[in-house]
Amino acid sequence: MEATADDWESVDQIITEVEGCIGVQDPVMVHKVILELFESEFLELMPMNGITQQTLKDDPKKCWLTMSTKGRRVWNENSIHYSTQT
Repeated sequence: MEATADDWESVDQIITEVEGCIGVQDPVMVHKVILELFESEFLELMPMNGITQQTLKDDPKKCWLTMSTKGRRVWNENSIHYSTQT
């Protein structure tokens, strides 16, 4: 979630941020978590022509995401426990 805290991020940028915090990860697993966060309404897709929820499932590297209002509220309440920002 921290990767999307300040602006829109591509899936590749999110993976880079995650790996910078916890080391190299399986991109398939990161995509799965991103999809779970999206389906739980913690992330939202950047509105772009032709980009849909199905795109996020089938070709996630085309997608850019940011925190939703719900995600920001939960992040603001809990980020102290997870943030790498000081």
